[in-house]
Amino acid sequence: PLDHTLLRSERPFRLPGVLKKLGHFKLSFLAANLGPEREFPYAWLVGYRFSHLPNPYFEWGMSHLTILGGENAPALNAGRFFTELFTFQDSEKYADPSFSFDFKARVPQLRNLELYTEIHFEDMGPDWGASFSKNASYLFGVYAPRINQSGTWDGRLEVTKTGARYGRHQVFSDGMTLNQKMLGAAMGPDAWSLRLEFFHDLNPKNLFEFSFQYLHQSQNKYFLGEDSIQTVSHLSHQDRFIYQWGLRHDFNPKLTGVVRLGMEQVYGKEVSTQEKWNWMGEFGLTYYFSPQWVKK
Repeated sequence: PLDHTLLRSERPFRLPGVLKKLGHFKLSFLAANLGPEREFPYAWLVGYRFSHLPNPYFEWGMSHLTILGGENAPALNAGRFFTELFTFQDSEKYADPSFSFDFKARVPQLRNLELYTEIHFEDMGPDWGASFSKNASYLFGVYAPRINQSGTWDGRLEVTKTGARYGRHQVFSDGMTLNQKMLGAAMGPDAWSLRLEFFHDLNPKNLFEFSFQYLHQSQNKYFLGEDSIQTVSHLSHQDRFIYQWGLRHDFNPKLTGVVRLGMEQVYGKEVSTQEKWNWMGEFGLTYYFSPQWVKK
């Protein structure tokens, strides 16, 4: 978990006067410390998100995140800090910026089926063609909250493609990581995946889940220039097939337990026989405390 401060609108709000016809809006601001395990220890992740809901069936939003500061990092004055935070210029020397646009549509006639997509840019440069073809990352998804009439089944399908520049930066070389683990798309740069999930309410206290993911990861090496990224060498790739099963049980309104099992099959020229199968297991308990200010 991030050590962070988050400010956000409690619920969607409207603008005053005639502007209320524009629909609802949501705003949030984030400041988080990324800890000591970085090239520049205790760097900061700061950013904001803006969302607009013009009607109940459509929502679009924009997010802007920037990594800056830390011990021995490039120095920032107040003017440079606000420039990095509120502009989208390519800034290789002072910060590691990224921003994204997302869109979501809901179709009530299809049991509230949701269609959504997101495009993510890392270090937007002057070459817009390269920014969209090589640097950008894409996500396309479909969520069905009611597969059957009773609503006991729901499912999700997502296709994700990360750009070659995702999580890479020539100054802040750790990228978007916490304790050397990636935040966001954990599959890393220059990869793509297909993920399918199903959830089934067995009864009011038990939820069964199943997921399958195909993951293709490139191991190419790149050179990061100020305005471009170039392939240095083409290496073999890895293909992963991941299967997971899980069961969640609500013991009472405050205590929830979960058990998950999974297996992963790996293919690739540089994968040894011992590495071709990986097994996973997870067990957890979650207890929800009652805030003191909530009236019973």
